[in-house]
This record gives sequence, structure tokens and C-alpha cells, in this order.
Amino acid sequence: MVMSPLFKNVIYQVTGQGIVLLLGFIGVKFIFSRLGPDAFGIIYFNLVLTGVLTTALELGVLATTVREVSSHHRSEPLYVEQLIRTASLFYWGLGVVLFVAVFLAAPLLVDRWINIKSIDHATATTMLRYLSVTTLIMLPRALCSSLFQGRQRMELNNSIDVASSAVQQAGTIAILAGGGGAFAVVQWIAASAVLSTLTYTVIAGRLFGWRALIPTYFDAVVKRNVRFTSHMGALSVLNMTLSQIDKVVVSKLQTIANVGYYSFTATVMVRISFAATAISQAALPSFASLHRQGETDRLLVQYRKLQDLMAYGMGLVFAAAAFGAVPLYSYLFTRQVAFELLLPTAILCLGFFMNSSMIVPYTFSVAVGRPDIASRASVLALFIVIPTTITLVYLFGLTGAATSWVVYQVFLYVYLVPRICRRCMHIPTGSWFLHILKVLVLAAATYCSAWMGIAVPHSYSVFALAIAYVLASLVFVVGAYLLIGRDLRETISTLPYRLRVRGAAGVH
Repeated sequence: MVMSPLFKNVIYQVTGQGIVLLLGFIGVKFIFSRLGPDAFGIIYFNLVLTGVLTTALELGVLATTVREVSSHHRSEPLYVEQLIRTASLFYWGLGVVLFVAVFLAAPLLVDRWINIKSIDHATATTMLRYLSVTTLIMLPRALCSSLFQGRQRMELNNSIDVASSAVQQAGTIAILAGGGGAFAVVQWIAASAVLSTLTYTVIAGRLFGWRALIPTYFDAVVKRNVRFTSHMGALSVLNMTLSQIDKVVVSKLQTIANVGYYSFTATVMVRISFAATAISQAALPSFASLHRQGETDRLLVQYRKLQDLMAYGMGLVFAAAAFGAVPLYSYLFTRQVAFELLLPTAILCLGFFMNSSMIVPYTFSVAVGRPDIASRASVLALFIVIPTTITLVYLFGLTGAATSWVVYQVFLYVYLVPRICRRCMHIPTGSWFLHILKVLVLAAATYCSAWMGIAVPHSYSVFALAIAYVLASLVFVVGAYLLIGRDLRETISTLPYRLRVRGAAGVH
């Protein structure tokens, strides 16, 4: 039996991003130990800066590209080519503007924004200028990735991401082991980012044709997509503000070392939540295709399976992040830093779980053409999240920053979820919340009990944390199997048979 494109793409996305996360730990260890906390903080401050700019200026084009390519690449190939060329013109032009802006603003950022202690301002400015190359290429690279997603060929972007991450980490280790300094490391980070973008571009050219990569403006493409893209563009800017405001405020009110610690912790959470993002990215073209074909029943079945998989699966993963925080951060940084990051990490785990639980409904709303619901929610959230974040960071530091992320998710639970349930999925809102409540109660009963009964009495030793997590997870998995919906349970129960059939077909 042939593996379904949706299932295949979920596997590719989760596996690929998981490997990228693990490879990233290697470079962090070497950078922190060889270059010190300030250099480490500057590198991660650049990641925050790049993330803020590119997320804000993505302007809905990527979601439009995935949606349109998935729906029309067979029926309207010329239109898809023109769509790609128009998006390329927009993103390469914007990339050049961002690169120049960051390059020129680097001295001002060092003098007026970040708080450095152990390196001089000239060195910090030069490091930021080298790293500004990443702002030039990030949007064009994201465009290529969206093309692969639209064609449901996510093995391509994940293979490139894994390979480029491995090359970057290997180069960083080689430079530091050979006595290289901060300049050599940031030069290599910039060069490896350029190399990975070139790889993306070459493969996109082979998949869609080289002419599709020539930036050109097509007015008909813009008019055809302006309504959907404008909603997604507004949502992009708002999401940037709401998802990055905690790190921006930390970069102003805390030392650059704390900026590095918190940004790294948040990056780990983002990388872990890529499992959820992977499912949504894999689901968007499939949802859009089913909606276009009018197959409502199949669409809802697919939604229920993915929502169950998302909620219980991410419960397992974020629990692992909380249990692994002390040993991981002790290895990468120091024992003292590990305990300082423990509470913020636990709070971020809760917030990112809540965020992950809303990804499938949000993807559903985009697939059926209702991104306006999420954009309105983000507008209203601005008036709550920004002042709350500033206040919490000022009063409680990194713990306050993490708490502000949970506050944002609570607001989305209250405003966004009921509207998507009623207007897009046409299901009772109470049933959605009951589903999530079951997951949270099961997680609290298993993992909190193991934490208090095993991990804390044994002073958070690696062995105690591992035993506590494994035992709690066994109970959690059994409980999850009993609580998941019939659709996913049937898929899981028949999976061994289908794999045997597929294996037998492969042998013959």
C-alpha cells in the first residue's frame, strides 16, 4: 500500500526538523564555551532580529504560494509560474532592502539597544554586519520552501535543512577547534546560509523550470490573490509582533547573555513545535485540495485525526522538553544557568503546547479561505499582549517573558477558537475545549506526579529525570490511546497490517 502524501510529508517534516534541532545543540555548546556568553548572545540576537524582520515582511505571500501551488500546479501551470516570478521579485527586492537596513543600523543597535559586557562595541557591530547577510536571503529561501510544500514534496526542504545544519555545525566546530574567533564563526554562519539558499534555488529551478525563478511582475497574479494575501499579510505582521515581542523586550531590558539564554530556550521550543508546524504545513495543501473538491466529510475526518495526533503527540514532546531542561542546559551552559532557565522553560512548554493545539484549526481556517478570523484576533491581542509583556519582563525577567507567551495563548483560546469552530469547521466549541482539557488533565496526572514523586526528591539527577519521564509517558500513552477519537484509533490499529502488506508488495 502506498503511503499517503499527507502522512509522508508529516514524517519528513517531523524527522527533518528534529534532526536540525539536535544538530543545533552541538554548535551552541562550542560557541558558548569558546566565545563566551556575549558572543553567544549576539548570534542569537541576530536570529531574533532576522526572525522579526522576515516574519513581519513575509506579508502573506508564503501562505498564498502554498495554497495556490497545491491547488493549481496541474491545472494552471502558466499561472503558477507567474505567481512564483512575482513572489520572487517581491522577496529578492525586500531582501536587499533589509540587508542594507541592518548593515547600516548595526552601530545604533549595539550602542542604543543591546547590553554587552565582555566584548567591545566595534566587535559586536562587525559581527552583526556579517550576520546581516541572513536577512538578505531568508525570504527567498522561505519562498522556495513554500513551493516544495505546495507540491507536497517536503522531503526536499527537510533534506536541505538537515544537510545545511550539519555543514554549518561541522564548520563551526572546525573553526573553533582550530583556534578561530568570533569573526570567523559569524562569517561561516553567513556563508553556510548562502550555500543552503543556493541549494534551495537550484532544486526549485529543476522542479518548476528555470524561467520560473526570473523575478518579474504580473499584475493579473496580484489582482487574483490580493484579498487572501492582504489578510495573510496583516496576520504575518501581527504574528511577528505577538510572537517576538517577549524576545524584543528581553533584548532591551536584560543583558545580552540573558538575551542569548532566553532566545535559545525559545528557539528550542520553536524547533520542538516544528513537529506541529510540520503537520500544519503538510495539512494545508491537503485541506485546501479537499475543500476545493467539496469533500467535506473527508476533510473533517482528516482534521480529527490530525488534531488528536497533534494534541497527544505534542503533550509527549513538550513534557520531554521540561524533563530534559536541567541536564541539557547544564551541559550547554552551567548548572546555575540551567536552574535559572527551568521555570521559564516549563512555562514556555505550556504556552507552546497551547499554541500547537490551535495550529490544526487555524490551518483549517486558512484552507477554507478565512484567514480574516485569525487576523482580527491578532489585532485585538496587540492591546493585551504588548503592555503585559513589558510589565512582566520588567518585574520578573525571563520568567515574566515566558508567562507573557501563555497570556497570549489564553487570549487566542477565548477569541480565536470559538469563531473557527463555528464559522469554519461547524462543530460545537465545547467539544474542542473538552478535547484539550482531557489532554491537559492526563498530562498533569502523569507528568506532574512523576516530577514531584521522583525527580524532585532525587535532586533532578539525569537518571531520576529519565525514569520519571519514561514511567509517566507509558501511562500517558495508554491513556491517550483510550481517549483519542475512533478515526485515529482505527488508523493506528490497522497500521501494522498495512505496513506488512506494503512490505510484501515491495518484496514481490
